[in-house]
Amino acid sequence: MNFVLDYFRRNYRTRTMVRPLALASPILVLILALPLLRPLRTPDVEDISSNELSRLAAVQSMAESGTQAINNSPFFQTLRSRDRQHPPDTVKIYGKYYSDKPPVLAALLAWIYGGMMRCGLTFQNNPSLVPYLLTLLAAALPVAGAAGLIYRMGRLFELQRPLRTALAAVVVFRERADHLFRRAQLPRPGGGR
Repeated sequence: MNFVLDYFRRNYRTRTMVRPLALASPILVLILALPLLRPLRTPDVEDISSNELSRLAAVQSMAESGTQAINNSPFFQTLRSRDRQHPPDTVKIYGKYYSDKPPVLAALLAWIYGGMMRCGLTFQNNPSLVPYLLTLLAAALPVAGAAGLIYRMGRLFELQRPLRTALAAVVVFRERADHLFRRAQLPRPGGGR
């Protein structure tokens, strides 16, 4: 145990633990993306796209009911109000409606939403914060993490730290600018534009 304490005492003052340039690109992504996410810009449920309503209905149904059928979700009722015969972005199978989106993203977000429900955050009692947090976790944080990874991979090219930071920022903003600054909603699987 003394060996570990001696190691940290010797190296604590001589070695930088966090490099500011390594965090510059991820922090820049978050500073630019957080105020632009869809739940802040248009919190009204009527203004949400059919794509996102379908996904949110699937997340809510998986977390609250344990099923992929979205018939009991308030988001489905909004979809149904748009077209009574065939609600957009849904599929009807044996009298039950399902989201026509692949279920992997909804399953991952349902797991996160289940944790939020245990903390008291639900779509019913906080209809703006829950979609914002889900969008943050599904869209903004992965992009910020990608910026950090690209910075780290810049070492392969033996770039200096400022150039690595610039590389990370250019790659992330070039690749995800359309998603971050135009749509800023739950991402589409496969990175579809």
